[in-house]
Amino acid sequence: FGKMVRFKNRYLLAELRWEDGEQPENVNGYTLLNAVKDSLQYNFGDFGIGSNLQSLQVKYFNTTTNMCIVRCSRAHFNTVWSALTLITVVAKRSVAINVLHVGGTIKLCQKAAIAYDREVLLTADADDD
Repeated sequence: FGKMVRFKNRYLLAELRWEDGEQPENVNGYTLLNAVKDSLQYNFGDFGIGSNLQSLQVKYFNTTTNMCIVRCSRAHFNTVWSALTLITVVAKRSVAINVLHVGGTIKLCQKAAIAYDREVLLTADADDD
């Protein structure tokens, strides 16, 4: 009997920056996932969407911090990264998406998100002084 092969994933931590600066009300993980799928289809065609559809998932989305974690296959994470970066509109609102961290586990992405939020808060406190 052959050995079972583990499916290898990558987790992308991304920050969404809304053009108007307001917190989104009608944006959730599902709408973000659809935006990523649309971007894959538009920018990379059938190959882009087909090679990523099986593993593509928004694991975490927070409207307060505007951060999300997207799971994708290790073999095609560069395509998903590009698709995220090329998204300009989510739920009829202008947005710029910046990938902050790529990790092999969701736990590493969570740690990177906490470190990034801490850095942003410290920078904001320093600006207030």
